[in-house]
Amino acid sequence: MSNSPMWNPLDSEGFIFDWDGVLAETRLDFSPIREKYFGGKEVAILEEMKSMDDEEREMLKGDIKRLEMDGASSATAVPGGYELVSLLEERGIPWSVVSRNCPESIYLAARTIGFNLPENTFHRESGHVKPSPEALWMAADAMRVSYGSCTMIGDFVYDLLGARRAGMRAILVERGQEKWSHWADGHFLRLIDLLESLSEGVEIIPWEYHGLAEKRGLDWLMSAWNISVEMPSPMTKEDLDLAFNLASMGVGSFIAPEEYLSVDLWWKTPSLSVEDLDRPQWVALKRLLCGRYRMVSVFQVGEGIPLNDFRDDPERRLEEVMA
Repeated sequence: MSNSPMWNPLDSEGFIFDWDGVLAETRLDFSPIREKYFGGKEVAILEEMKSMDDEEREMLKGDIKRLEMDGASSATAVPGGYELVSLLEERGIPWSVVSRNCPESIYLAARTIGFNLPENTFHRESGHVKPSPEALWMAADAMRVSYGSCTMIGDFVYDLLGARRAGMRAILVERGQEKWSHWADGHFLRLIDLLESLSEGVEIIPWEYHGLAEKRGLDWLMSAWNISVEMPSPMTKEDLDLAFNLASMGVGSFIAPEEYLSVDLWWKTPSLSVEDLDRPQWVALKRLLCGRYRMVSVFQVGEGIPLNDFRDDPERRLEEVMA
């Protein structure tokens, strides 16, 4: 079990950067294009393009590329970008770039600001675009790191939503408080602020605990994290539901039985996957809990407070244990 529910981004096995607005500032304004083709509506342009006829689609592609190339020709470096990737390289952490921009504009902007792009640089012609999770999985595969150990750094909702869909951590930079900021694990007004935070080893409350920390406070989360709960054997659907509830309140570890999951329990529990069939109960519990609360630990052996102790009033019992 981790000593803390807090998350240090430098524990990530790989980093994925958005390009425009994160490492290179090209100040692209797509509002004239949205006005011309979509009546000014805030639409996902690349996705909407698929429903156009061939002639209009080609016109739109040309307008987008011209806009991106114009911006790339006058690009400036985002302060802290060079230093941040240097920090990762010093620590041996691979990094890549995933952008929705055309490849020509990315490489032109890189030349303009004197930035050495990584070998693993992906663009809208690479096969997938954010917020599709496949766009980020491509980068993780190229870096040979697991999806869940990657961190996405971006400045727009597509970056954050893509990371959430891909099972990755997400950090928002170079933006104020947006209506979609809640998708991020961490939020920094400037990239250079993130660099300073990483250099100082500051830890972040993971995304899945933001609501709990806001409601109960960090002290509650830190205290609940040190509680271990021992599951009964065999487990029931009610047991799994209660364990999930306790994890949502910050409990950090569970001890679950090694006996195999019963088919009867699988049928009664819609949240269980076909992957859980013919698996030990602790494996099913781990998949169930860690799919949402990634920091939680599930052990096969150990001692903890019996789950039944929390049956009547889990919140009150937690408060008693933490007192």
